[in-house]
Amino acid sequence: MVRAMNSRIARKLTLAVLFSLCFSIGVSQSKADQDAHIDSQSLDALAASVGIDGSAKKSETRRPLKIAILDNGFRGFQEARGTSLPVSTQLHNGPIPIDVKSEDGHGTKIAEIFSNLLDRTNVSYELHLFHSFGYSNLNSAVSKVIKDRFDLVLYSQVWEYGGNGDGRGFINALVSKATASGVAWVNATGNFAKKTYRAPVEKSLDDWAYLPGNNGSVQLRCHRNASNLCHVRLVLTWNSFSDDVTVGTDKDLDLVLTDDTGKIIRNAGLQQKKSIVPGEQGVSLYPREIIEADVKPGLYYAKVKLRSSNFSKADELRISLSGDFTELLNRTEGETLLPPADNASVISVGAFDTNESSFSRKLQKPDLSSPSFIATNDGAQFKGSSNSAAAYAARVAFELSRVKHYSRENILVTLQGGTPRTTKIPSGTLENIEITPTGHASRGGKACFVFHSLQLTVPHVRRILREGGVVVETNSGPKIFLNEDPFVVVARIGLKVLLQNSTSNPNGILVADAQGLYVTSIDQRMYLPAHSVEIAQTPQSASYCPLR
Repeated sequence: MVRAMNSRIARKLTLAVLFSLCFSIGVSQSKADQDAHIDSQSLDALAASVGIDGSAKKSETRRPLKIAILDNGFRGFQEARGTSLPVSTQLHNGPIPIDVKSEDGHGTKIAEIFSNLLDRTNVSYELHLFHSFGYSNLNSAVSKVIKDRFDLVLYSQVWEYGGNGDGRGFINALVSKATASGVAWVNATGNFAKKTYRAPVEKSLDDWAYLPGNNGSVQLRCHRNASNLCHVRLVLTWNSFSDDVTVGTDKDLDLVLTDDTGKIIRNAGLQQKKSIVPGEQGVSLYPREIIEADVKPGLYYAKVKLRSSNFSKADELRISLSGDFTELLNRTEGETLLPPADNASVISVGAFDTNESSFSRKLQKPDLSSPSFIATNDGAQFKGSSNSAAAYAARVAFELSRVKHYSRENILVTLQGGTPRTTKIPSGTLENIEITPTGHASRGGKACFVFHSLQLTVPHVRRILREGGVVVETNSGPKIFLNEDPFVVVARIGLKVLLQNSTSNPNGILVADAQGLYVTSIDQRMYLPAHSVEIAQTPQSASYCPLR
């Protein structure tokens, strides 16, 4: 769950992110909020949003279900069992013990949402909660789910590393074992939409990676708050994860965090190796570096150093930020899914009432989206993909009870109302510009935007693509779509724009060619010179075709 976008209630929320050695991510509330009950009106609204209402009680159920909720912590479980959770609910510990004193209550609240909604139907089910904090515990839980033939897993977590952003990596390999055995897996998309930077690994001066902010960095800010501190967590990964958890990489990057004077706050410099000797210090199998620090309000720079020379054009780095009152100023849009939400075999669920909910245009995820707002009886309010995933998991369970054999595709068609899947793209300022798909490709019988193979190598265009730009075919030629107003994007990254033929029409369009960026009038769109491309905001509710 993520803090509601409402400053009036922000004081009620204390979010702490917990991590294991392999760093799965979940968000917790303060101990007071963990013990508070969820307001019934919030649950009524969530139930209605996913299609669970009084009529569900009248539907015939065909089979009982075994449900597993995997999460980082279940603080308050004993108090909730028999009240907000079924009295028969079972809690399973993994091989790595959980520190009870710092245990997170996120899983308990997710279980409460799920069970409250499913109890509105006549589905008979067993509910099992699994501690999955860390790879060993997750592996143990997945093995149990497969062995005991569970029907459904709800996992309202994502991992900051262990995957390559495309459904691969050892976290996804583990989850795919469960889905291949016939388990329906519902996964929250996570809440990193505004705190992720992704870009190719490109060497700049002195073996520093090219990054768009000042001093060759990704900039972040700690905003002023009551404690006058921010706990910053930065995770750098690159797409060298194997599907085998025991296989490493020799591609090596380091991460450095400085203040705005250049003073180093923290650095992370493990040596990446394909294999390591037990007890070896300062080394890692995995392509990741992690920095955690308490910093005062102000501006900070994250820089990346290339320690090996074996990176190729296909290599990409990702920087993710966690922490209350923090903001990633140089961020990319549109490709912010973390594993296993990027797994093609899971049903990924996002929240469309918060702009922090992650999504991927290329992977056409999330598969489902819903509101996520909940309130507790102590006045706290929350939004986030975890809540939405719990609500939709209840609806998926209801559908599973009515069929003999699980089919992800059939479940999605039912829940999407028989319509083609679309990724919800926030609306923007350029909706009056009519850009439509070419019409020669379709998804579910409707036209969709096709990813274009146009090669764009000039530096200013590459910088725009690093901000989440996607090249597509449209009814008026190839375009670069951005998830923000393109004029805002180019201003943020410091690119100069030439005004040209735009004085007669204030609704100018942004165009890139080999020389630079310029603005021209909208009526010139059909007459743009060869080797130039318009940069536009993604149309509202745009649908992208599958990759060819």
